[in-house]
Amino acid sequence: MAQKEQKYILSAGFGRFASTNAAAQALLGPNPGETALKLLQASVTEAKAAGFIIESEDMNPADVKDSLVRFTARLREREWMAVNIGYGVRGVKENTVLFERLLEAVREVRPGAKLVFSNAPDEIVPAIRRNFPGDFDDAAGS
Repeated sequence: MAQKEQKYILSAGFGRFASTNAAAQALLGPNPGETALKLLQASVTEAKAAGFIIESEDMNPADVKDSLVRFTARLREREWMAVNIGYGVRGVKENTVLFERLLEAVREVRPGAKLVFSNAPDEIVPAIRRNFPGDFDDAAGS
């Protein structure tokens, strides 16, 4: 059986910084950082079965500048097929500046990367499926 080509997706979410964000705490419970990482790992495993490699960069909503520097450095590391931005980053009013700056960085550094938007750390695969439906088969789950 031929090996599938690896398709890289950079994902920006709160990750380890979720514990500092009230919206993440409301969504993910009392240990949002741990919960986010567990849910993300499940997404990473499921995506890998379809040939996608998800690499994440944790965004710190309290330090937009540092988050942007780290994210931009990651963008430069490789040719990303897509960039996912999680709902916590884009769906909370207080994070609008961070969201806008992330979009601008993608536009400038990786204009060919598709933008993908997930609703939670465990919903990255559905976001990938919406944007790359031909890359999934029954073995990758639904």
